[in-house]
Amino acid sequence: MPYKIVKNIIPGLNQRNLTAPRFIVAHESGNKNNTGSNSLENEVNFMTRNWRNAFVSHWVGGGGRIVQLAEVGKLQYGAGPKANPYSYAQVELARTNNVETFKKDYAAYVWLLRKLAKDAGIPIKLDTGSKLTDKGIKSHDWIRKHLGGTTHTDPYAYLASFGITKAQFKKDIEKGTVSSPSDVSVKPAPKPQEKGTSTTKKTWTKVTGDWTGQTLGNGEYGEPVRQLQTKLANNNPPFYPNKDAKNNGVDSYYGDDTEDAVRRFQSYYGLTVDGLAGKQVYNELKGNPSASKTLNKSNLTVDGKWGQSTTRALQKALGTPVDGIISNQPRNSVTNALYGGVTFGSEGSNVIVALQKKVGTIADGKLGPGTIRALQKYLGTVVDGKLSRPSLVVKEMQRRLNIGTF
Repeated sequence: MPYKIVKNIIPGLNQRNLTAPRFIVAHESGNKNNTGSNSLENEVNFMTRNWRNAFVSHWVGGGGRIVQLAEVGKLQYGAGPKANPYSYAQVELARTNNVETFKKDYAAYVWLLRKLAKDAGIPIKLDTGSKLTDKGIKSHDWIRKHLGGTTHTDPYAYLASFGITKAQFKKDIEKGTVSSPSDVSVKPAPKPQEKGTSTTKKTWTKVTGDWTGQTLGNGEYGEPVRQLQTKLANNNPPFYPNKDAKNNGVDSYYGDDTEDAVRRFQSYYGLTVDGLAGKQVYNELKGNPSASKTLNKSNLTVDGKWGQSTTRALQKALGTPVDGIISNQPRNSVTNALYGGVTFGSEGSNVIVALQKKVGTIADGKLGPGTIRALQKYLGTVVDGKLSRPSLVVKEMQRRLNIGTF
């Protein structure tokens, strides 16, 4: 059945062009504290007020209602910097604790995801492939696993709470088997078993001492595992083994939840994703403690003007000497667009070397169109290699420096 889409575009929203339309992204709110009859209105109102932090094109909820907050085919900020420039539309599902409401919401959710894919000429395939060029409808979890830049695993846990498995969701998306709420088969999800109650009892191997980077894996328990779990939970952003469990799942047991947390951590930081916590994970956690992230927050005016204050904040965040100066730079269209705080020469700058390593480009210390292009890709803004006065990519960099997530 067709659904009405209520268009309520966020006031003041100025969306930029996509790099290419390849994905429709399926989200869910993850807000377990907002499940009542007004959950859709609450989510829409919150995003409308706070769109500068994140926004998507559509929300579904409230018994099968659809609200559009942003234009499709334009940049949205909901799936991380790797996926945003390629996401034609991003759809959030508001939560409910009512089975009949969920049936209506789910039917509308599936209908909208399929419709948007048709409108964009994107294959109606869910979570296929593993590359940026593999077009289709993608869960936020697929983005996390294959592209990185995000730790979110939605919408699967929420769907599973009403008995909708990954296989069922895939079938409903690809086959169009849900045309009305009456087609939705809902059953309570099985409750997770306590340790030791499984019919197939797990054999645990005890490990002792402190965790100093030795490889830990599924099936081990002891003090080193507790230290790993604590570091993951205290990271910024946090990677809780199980946010809904006691003590966020910090229990000294390296089970499936802890392996999943490690995999999410590895994906987010661009490490080898194998679910094992070894030297790579240890060094990344040791170099990114929560306290360090807090200290690296800035208080910049988000105006898109890259001057000395922005350079100081960048130097602080990247751990280079802080003087507000980008030294020994070539004269080009990018360095000429800076608002002061630059000296010219040929040797390059330490802060630019650190920036280039951060965004994954040649680290020669010289700021130019290539570095700006890589920065734009990293931050999910329009990729053209240009630094305007003021600049949208600088605004996004300033925003992230302010909240300590650059």
